[in-house]
Amino acid sequence: MRAWLAEDYVKNLAPAPQGVVRLNGLAGLAEFVEKAAPEIAATAMIYAVNQAAYLLGRQLESQWRTLEQNGGCTERLYEIMKRMR
Repeated sequence: MRAWLAEDYVKNLAPAPQGVVRLNGLAGLAEFVEKAAPEIAATAMIYAVNQAAYLLGRQLESQWRTLEQNGGCTERLYEIMKRMR
């Protein structure tokens, strides 16, 4: 994600005016929410929660596929014990 973010920016973007915080990932979210209007801060927080839920869903899907393909702890432990006999 960070590699993608490093390439995904606008070149020659004018500096932010005094007191304005540009949101770039979650790194500046706290400062952004602190300085933004309440409606904009709420929208940013909803976006962050939505993004976190999406990424968590992808991680769970990946872990489920790994579990289906390789088995869980019990299955792996059984295979190790079987080989040791």
